[in-house]
Amino acid sequence: MKQTSLSFTRYGESDTDDNGYEVLGVTSTIPSEGSLQPLSSGESQRIQASGVETFAAYKYYTSTKLQMADDVDRTTADTVMIDSRKYEVFDSGNWDKTVLRNVAHYKVILVRVGKKRGN
Repeated sequence: MKQTSLSFTRYGESDTDDNGYEVLGVTSTIPSEGSLQPLSSGESQRIQASGVETFAAYKYYTSTKLQMADDVDRTTADTVMIDSRKYEVFDSGNWDKTVLRNVAHYKVILVRVGKKRGN
């Protein structure tokens, strides 16, 4: 399987300024190796239910633990540039409990930033 090298940007904890605008925390770069693939039809349907156009999404298998957005923890999703377009981590599943138990890896869904239906 072809391996792809990607560099993700991780934002530190965000905050809100006096005007109510979100201020992103300090960034760090996370290098990653993995397999970047198109979504299956079932994955596409799940993503579409969230209002995301599936032509603007990928799945990425990697051993790198990547971060999704979390309103409770006030964290922002990791982002990556693919073909000069910005994508963010939409979902990340730990596959350590699968058939490949001796290989720690994650299945990550990446969606293009701003690609909701109607945009």
